[in-house]
Amino acid sequence: MTHQRLNLAGNRILSFRLQLILTSFLILTTAGLNAGDPIVHIGQSQKFKGLVNLVTFQIKPAQNDPFWAKDGKYEAYVLVTTGLQTFQGIEPALGGKKHTVSLQMIQLVPEETDTFSRKLGQAIELEAIPEWASTRYHQTPVVLFVKAPKE
Repeated sequence: MTHQRLNLAGNRILSFRLQLILTSFLILTTAGLNAGDPIVHIGQSQKFKGLVNLVTFQIKPAQNDPFWAKDGKYEAYVLVTTGLQTFQGIEPALGGKKHTVSLQMIQLVPEETDTFSRKLGQAIELEAIPEWASTRYHQTPVVLFVKAPKE
């Protein structure tokens, strides 16, 4: 009788471990950590959703233009997405090599201050063309050239 109880308990522990492993696998794959997430290609228009935020960036003194960014500080509107967004494309600064980067905060360009100031802290959907950052005032590796934010 004792042997049967031990065998039954052992099966329950094995079954519990198997359920735990399967549950962990399902959580990881549904949480967006799998390789099946869509990749946004640099230069191709796409819709993005996220929260609009205003961030103050510090510009390095050697790179700053004091007439444009007083005190070396630069404010920019950014889109904060709910999860990481993966961007891929040819990066001229890397000698034309293919480059991939994942971001959650992406700078919005041009800065439509009227539209974005009204949407500050709110969810927004916009259509934009992602491009690699190309000036000293682009503060994220990828910037979104906004076509038309939806009201």
